[in-house]
Amino acid sequence: RDRDVTGVQTCALPIYIGTDVSPDIVGAPFLRGSSGYIPLEREIGMTSRTGGMYGMGGTVYRIQGPRSPVRVRQGDRLVFVVRLNSDGDPRAFQLYRLEARMGFRQTPPTAGGPPPGLPVTIRQIGDSVYEITPARALYPGEYAVSPMNSNESYCFGVDY
Repeated sequence: RDRDVTGVQTCALPIYIGTDVSPDIVGAPFLRGSSGYIPLEREIGMTSRTGGMYGMGGTVYRIQGPRSPVRVRQGDRLVFVVRLNSDGDPRAFQLYRLEARMGFRQTPPTAGGPPPGLPVTIRQIGDSVYEITPARALYPGEYAVSPMNSNESYCFGVDY
């Protein structure tokens, strides 16, 4: 740790450059930036039922907070990189669009089963290391990358 000119303690963070270095946290997707890997906002989604008529609304996954602090621009090329255990399956990771409402974000309601994920392309780039790329450009809004059968959500937002 060092002190900057104002006397505040600072901590130097490692910067990863190049494609031969991968995230060191197993199972957590990172956004590949121009100067290294950017951690996504990690939240735990909670299952909830929407109102609907006669209480028969759909199921949603809710995440606290109306907006992720991790932001990208609409024109940015988005590449997520994840390191898995040797038996991990990268197809378990899904990309979801979230709707911002009343202080939280949620998936669109579904009548049963998991919410539909957006199409992605997966490419192996190293031993148990994969790139996950949206198949189409993402519109401005809130999103999460999440492993299936898990409430862990790695969130980000897209701005104009």
